[in-house]
Amino acid sequence: MENPCRGSAGARINTEGKFPGFDTAVADDLQIFAVGFAGTGMAPGIVIDRTAVFASALQGVITQILHGRLRVPPAKAKAFDADVCKMLIKGTR
Repeated sequence: MENPCRGSAGARINTEGKFPGFDTAVADDLQIFAVGFAGTGMAPGIVIDRTAVFASALQGVITQILHGRLRVPPAKAKAFDADVCKMLIKGTR
């Protein structure tokens, strides 16, 4: 499957090019989500939208954890992240 996310939902953190390969790595990661959504039979435009919403929501949760506004004990972080991903996927179907 051609990457429907390249250029449409990619990160803009690397605007000065200080991190070679960063934008490609982000696009490749988004591709994993896009392939999952495409596997449900969604139209390509919807796949792109769902992937962008999923990635944005997950980024928001991670930002809240990193800034200490959402407290997750390190020992429970992996399970918490998995639960968040399950909820986000369920909500974007």
